[in-house]
Order: sequence, then C-alpha cells, then structure tokens
Amino acid sequence: MKNYESLDSITIRVGDSAKENDKLSTESNPKYWWLHVSECPGSHVVICHEGEVVPKETKRDAAVLAVQHSKAPPQKMTKVDFVRVDQVYKYVNTQHGQVLIEGDVTKLTVFMNKEKPRLERLLKKIT
Repeated sequence: MKNYESLDSITIRVGDSAKENDKLSTESNPKYWWLHVSECPGSHVVICHEGEVVPKETKRDAAVLAVQHSKAPPQKMTKVDFVRVDQVYKYVNTQHGQVLIEGDVTKLTVFMNKEKPRLERLLKKIT
C-alpha cells in the first residue's frame, strides 16, 4: 500500500493489489473518503480525512492518484467516484477488489493531460 501526502498535508492511501484494495475499503475509518475510477479496473484510494468537506486540492490529488493507478486511458477525460468509506460494501465470496457503492456518488472529472505537475508533486511525497 502506498501513502501519499496531499498539498494540504492530508494522507492519501492507495492499494497496490486487489487484497490491499479490500483491506483499504473494508478496514479504513468509515468517515474517511473513498475514490475509484468509474467503470474501469484500478486501485482503491482513501483520503484519511473525517471532515464533511475535503479540501479542494486534496480531493484533486486523490482523484489524480485514482486515475494514475488505474487502467483508464491517460489522454482522455476520466470520471472518478467519490464517497464516504461507509458507503462501500463487499459481499462475502466476491473476488478481491470487487465492491459495491451505495447511496449518492459524487463524480469527479480528471483530465490527466493537464495534471502532470500535480502528479509529479505527489510522486515526490510517497511515504
């Protein structure tokens, strides 16, 4: 599992495997925030922040990491799902990394071709 530091000094965790994705999605604080690229295989991303509002730059940082750690084509616009961890569920006997999201889902839009400086900054802050 990788830990990144957002521009706002908030930890962003990214799963490196399907098993790590399961752990991240099922064992993280339920008040934290969860992200995943919409309708595409990729890592589960958690923002370690309980507040009702996630700082804008942290939200953008996490969305970029979700796209970077996915199979989404980098040159296209990519949608990222954004919900509380407590809206993410895993049913018994499902494959590692497969989850369901319940409730309202916010969709964030990422244009990776415009996010190179952000990604470079994040990759320097892996902990």
